[in-house]
Amino acid sequence: MIATGSQDKTLKLWSEDLQLLGVLRGHKRSVWCVRFSPVDQVVLSSSADTTIKLWSVENLNCLKTFQSHEASVLRIEFITNGMQFLSTGGDGLVKLFNVKTSDCVLTVSEHEGRIWSLALKKDESQFVTGGSDSLLVKWRDVTEEKIRQRLEEHEEYILQEQQLSNYLQGDQFLKALKLALSLNKPLHVLKIVQNIIKKGEFGLNDTIAELRNDQKEQLLKIAANWNTNSKYCQPAQVVLNVLLSELQSGKFRPSGLSNTLEGLLPYTERHFKRATQLLQDIYFITYTMNCMQPHLRIN
Repeated sequence: MIATGSQDKTLKLWSEDLQLLGVLRGHKRSVWCVRFSPVDQVVLSSSADTTIKLWSVENLNCLKTFQSHEASVLRIEFITNGMQFLSTGGDGLVKLFNVKTSDCVLTVSEHEGRIWSLALKKDESQFVTGGSDSLLVKWRDVTEEKIRQRLEEHEEYILQEQQLSNYLQGDQFLKALKLALSLNKPLHVLKIVQNIIKKGEFGLNDTIAELRNDQKEQLLKIAANWNTNSKYCQPAQVVLNVLLSELQSGKFRPSGLSNTLEGLLPYTERHFKRATQLLQDIYFITYTMNCMQPHLRIN
């Protein structure tokens, strides 16, 4: 079977002896490219109307319309056994579509003009595009490499999570804090800080002093976030006190400090007012109890 597309906005299907089998109508402008699926009885077409359409060869109706390009779609090619296809357009973009979901899953750009040609390597590991910018660009499929990299990163993450748990169980708070910061685990950092405070705030001074400047800066941002929640304001204020002391002594040099402090002040003032009111309430209760039972002095 032969498929053709033309400037009359139609696709036509022909037998091998050039007998017309059917006409497919639906595009609003010229049809630039037509491709048969390698596995299904469907044909794909691209048009100057910026759309790509999937047609049934059997009943000649449009099954799907794919939209993502902002200019004429000039070339299309099926890949991965017909499950996906590549497209190139007058917008200088190369796009990858999922046939089943109709989603554009990837858009890449290296050309500065229309991409007129698209050629695939037989194993589909690479393809080449040619554009009006006089460039031939060679592309390589890195899907498997990315999957392998993600698996390795996930395995490394699991190992670090286990290591962090071991540090916490062994009360190795400095190592635990450094690892929690590197993993960007604010909740774990909070638990570590709370455990250190339980053993005495001076221990927190010594622990923070062992951190690098960038780690202290990260801890400052995390503590600033804790400070927005009254539930965690106590460990936040303790950490801030230690870091500001190091700032005054020159042991800590954060960047963008003014913005961080601007965000800290309103919440800190709110916590201070609440703590002051609570203290006054406690004194009032103590005073009332002493007045009611003068023979029992309550301090």
